[in-house]
Amino acid sequence: MITWITDNFFWFQVVSAVISIALVAHIVYLIVRMDYFSDRRDYGWRVLRGAAGERRRTLKTWKRVLDKVQTSDPVLWRQAIDEAGAILSETLRAAGYQGASLDEQLERATEAQVAGSQITERIRVRLRSVLEDTSTPLELTHVKELLRAYRDILKGFGLIE
Repeated sequence: MITWITDNFFWFQVVSAVISIALVAHIVYLIVRMDYFSDRRDYGWRVLRGAAGERRRTLKTWKRVLDKVQTSDPVLWRQAIDEAGAILSETLRAAGYQGASLDEQLERATEAQVAGSQITERIRVRLRSVLEDTSTPLELTHVKELLRAYRDILKGFGLIE
């Protein structure tokens, strides 16, 4: 038995190498097929590092949000909340908190204690009450409270002052 193994050792090595190459090729195929690294490639860590371009764009959008809140039009308030939510969603996605909605991303961020669970939980509760109930008019105090919570998280990431 031992002589048969030693006589055919070369073929064991060949078969082993072929199987290893096939498995590695299959793993690479699956990674490419799943597009596993797409989020890192698309968003990178530039948002988290506070890259100048991202920071300027975020500040510019945040100023637009604040301008809309200064008006007396509830439609503009809702647009301001949507824009601020988009900024926050993009930031959380870049930080690795994936989710189909901002609420899911905040849930994952709360679990990881990203910017203080009280802040993210407060946003989730207020977000549901403000955005899901379109029959009741928005109140400026609720809008400002939600935007303050957004601001606190964005400050934590160093994107706004």
